[in-house]
Amino acid sequence: MSQTHNEKNRFSSLVLKSICVLFLTSTAFGVRAQCPPNDRSAWPQNATVRYYIDFNLPETVQSQIRSAMAKWNTANQSNGSGVKFEEELNPGMSTTSLNFGEGVNPIVNEDGSTSYQVARTERDNNPDGTLRNAWITFDPNLRAGVDMTPEQPDLIRYS
Repeated sequence: MSQTHNEKNRFSSLVLKSICVLFLTSTAFGVRAQCPPNDRSAWPQNATVRYYIDFNLPETVQSQIRSAMAKWNTANQSNGSGVKFEEELNPGMSTTSLNFGEGVNPIVNEDGSTSYQVARTERDNNPDGTLRNAWITFDPNLRAGVDMTPEQPDLIRYS
């Protein structure tokens, strides 16, 4: 079953918000990394970070990720971080990377039950505390906490 235009727009909006959260924290803290250490990891200053976009993500999402990367490259020329993002067509080929993909994002609630989140970020740090790798995983079947798989009885369709 194909997604409606509104569902695609909501998913695209979620993608951009997730990217913003990751980069606002990593880039902003990257500039501060020149000061005393803080409790957040950041890309190493002047690093070239290779990013990979899973080909299973919708074309509109892939396009928005590329657009976001270009905007961060422009911002990073003047914000002191010097971080440059370059697309990598073969994942795992770089020692410093950012990966965008599709997947299921289970979380365990306080009561021990399992639920799922729309997007998740994971980080891997270098021994010096700087960010080495990061992953952003989107679940294409969830929108703002609503399961969008066709079998779900509570599915709300937008036209």
